[in-house]
Amino acid sequence: MLAREKSAGYFRQFGLLNKGSVQVIAGETDDAIRILTAALAAQQVSGEIVWRSWYCANLAQAYAAGGHLNDAWRCINEASAAMEEANERWCEPEVYRTTGEIALRSPKPDVANAEAYFERAIGVAREQEAKSWELRTVTSMARLWRDQGRPKEAYDLLAPVYGWFTEGFDTRDLKEANALLNELHS
Repeated sequence: MLAREKSAGYFRQFGLLNKGSVQVIAGETDDAIRILTAALAAQQVSGEIVWRSWYCANLAQAYAAGGHLNDAWRCINEASAAMEEANERWCEPEVYRTTGEIALRSPKPDVANAEAYFERAIGVAREQEAKSWELRTVTSMARLWRDQGRPKEAYDLLAPVYGWFTEGFDTRDLKEANALLNELHS
């Protein structure tokens, strides 16, 4: 690898963290866990804290998707601690949304806790004017409300946020939101 040849360990580590994060999105759970775990360990040894909260949240998502809920909770707690330590607020809504999703995947889903985290994520996303984070979170909340038999409330929450977007309709988040809106409208 070029990064190793040029003694650019920081960039190699950063590249691996990003590669693992992409694998989470792609659903390649086992590879994502392997790569993110190793890269986060290397990051910790280096003392680097930049974006640690984001990468820990991504690892938590991978663990949750793979059914490893204890590890998911450990990682989301680490993400929250890293967010506080670095005062890294840009990804705060996603950390809270991920926490809510993990609460729903638990053997006994904690719906009240999940809803509280989603509400917190929505509030922070709106304060930050972070429409992408807001979309992801209202989609999560709308799914929860749909599953609770509250389709109108779910639609009313999701539709205005989805309507804010004027481009990017081929992205995963907007496709999922649109599919959910269509389901809720029918």
